[in-house]
Amino acid sequence: MKGGVDRLKALESRELHLVKLLNSLSLQRSALQVFIETRKAYVSPFSRLPLDLIEEIFYHCLPVAHNAVMSIHEPPLVLGRVCRQWRKIAYCAPRLWTSLHIVVTISDPPRRPRKREMTLDAIGCWLSRSGALPLSISFYHDDTKFAYRPHSLDDQVQPYLSVMTRHSERWKSIYFMFRAVNWTTILLQFNSKDLPLLEELRIVDHGENEGWNWDVTLADLDAAIAFPRDNGVLAAPHLHSLALPHYIAHVLGRDMRWERLTALDISYQCLLVNDFTRILSQCSILNRLSITFTSLPSTWQHGPWPLSFTNSGTTAPPVTTISTLQSLTILSKTINDMDVCDILDRLSAPALVHLRWQRRSLDHFNFQLGERLTQSFTLFLARLDHPLEELDVSLDPMDERTLTELLSLVRGLKRLSIAGVPSTPPCASPSLSTETLPFSSSHDRLLEIFTPAIQRQSDIRTISPCLPTEQSIASCLCPHLEVFHSTGITFTPRAVAEFLRSRTLLHHQNTVAKLRKLSIISNLLESVQCFKDLGYRDDVIELEKLSHEAQIHVIYPKHPRPDYVSSSAPVVTAPSAYAGIPPVYLQSQPFVF
Repeated sequence: MKGGVDRLKALESRELHLVKLLNSLSLQRSALQVFIETRKAYVSPFSRLPLDLIEEIFYHCLPVAHNAVMSIHEPPLVLGRVCRQWRKIAYCAPRLWTSLHIVVTISDPPRRPRKREMTLDAIGCWLSRSGALPLSISFYHDDTKFAYRPHSLDDQVQPYLSVMTRHSERWKSIYFMFRAVNWTTILLQFNSKDLPLLEELRIVDHGENEGWNWDVTLADLDAAIAFPRDNGVLAAPHLHSLALPHYIAHVLGRDMRWERLTALDISYQCLLVNDFTRILSQCSILNRLSITFTSLPSTWQHGPWPLSFTNSGTTAPPVTTISTLQSLTILSKTINDMDVCDILDRLSAPALVHLRWQRRSLDHFNFQLGERLTQSFTLFLARLDHPLEELDVSLDPMDERTLTELLSLVRGLKRLSIAGVPSTPPCASPSLSTETLPFSSSHDRLLEIFTPAIQRQSDIRTISPCLPTEQSIASCLCPHLEVFHSTGITFTPRAVAEFLRSRTLLHHQNTVAKLRKLSIISNLLESVQCFKDLGYRDDVIELEKLSHEAQIHVIYPKHPRPDYVSSSAPVVTAPSAYAGIPPVYLQSQPFVF
């Protein structure tokens, strides 16, 4: 009996101990659960995503207007600075490292070789991370102190080319922007057999490279002729997009297969019309054509501009037809206006959809050429099978009459971008007092010619005496317009609101297409609040309300201005990682949603 009682007490004591232990473990478990839940609250939801989805998000962080730059403040490098996990994901994702913008560091004489070696090693590591994927690489150097020293930079550029050449079998797009180099030496290093994936080759020499023009030898010419032959760089099997200076393009012999090209960009100091048309006549499947003028006109030196062949009685020049051409870009200066006319007179593009004309100069516009330009554009546009859909013009200066006449030729436009300021002082809107204008002048009249309601209220010739006669005063320019982008032209909020209302809420009544996108960027516009403070509060409020009702996003920001370095500023010897990449506002694509 006594033994049984002792055993029972022992069991009860053990049970009590186990109960206390269980309670203690339960408390520890509860505390641990609270700790885990608290820590989970601090974990980023982004980290819970699958790795392949995170990699896809990282890929869409890369720049689209240019190749990735070697800066710790930009992707993909900046992605690896967030945390260990992001760095592991970024450095193991080949797609993030397939594009690279290389700024060649030049010194005279060469200094700091250790720093250059570190840069070359970084380039090699970058390209190695891309695995076996195709590469897009751009090289840049421009220093005016080497402008008159041809071939002086060959030795300093070569180490960068050597690193790049190790991956030549994966090149897809290559962009050279150099000064004072021998292009023959550079291009002869590449063999078409080593470029199986190359699709795009661009050579930019900052406005005619002295390395070619100064010391041209027969060996240089023979080498250039050999570029498109069996083993030359221009004989790459998949090459279809090409940008060349004219002094290379025009010496290429019959071996050059122009018929393979879908995109062509030629830069000119002086337009050689016959050679240019000879090249175009062989580009049977060309889709995009770009022509850049860097210096002198070819057909005019002194005296008045010649009349068009329609007025002078001369024979019309032969016309080259490219039935597949859809995009034409002309970058010129005022002194190249006759060259532009020559191109338009000799080119037919029945399927053209997009036309861009950028015309820059500080010279005053030659008003005698306005009629000549209009005639050339009229003939060129008359050769189209369908109305032009996209027009991007940057004309500074341009007289308002010529600009309006050009716009009247493209009534079927769906997307329009205008940049620059008309050279003639525009009249203020009749409904606005010039004393209340916050600027020296506004250009509301230019916007009024696109506003159907204003056209119904009065004769077009009353609003703008410079406009051509219309068949009906109820008509307006570009009734099919869906996208309107303006840069550098000042419009008041009242004029913008009237234009927007007539093209959105009242578009059925005005029998015009509904506007989908409106972007206005002005050098003089500081902010919307600036208009409110200067007596336009009601107009700004109406514009904001109207944009909400029309369900359209109106972009009315301040125009970003480039930072100019004063003469007293310290000289920066090390080029930026962004050198060679234009500012964001110069890369704007007004027709991209």
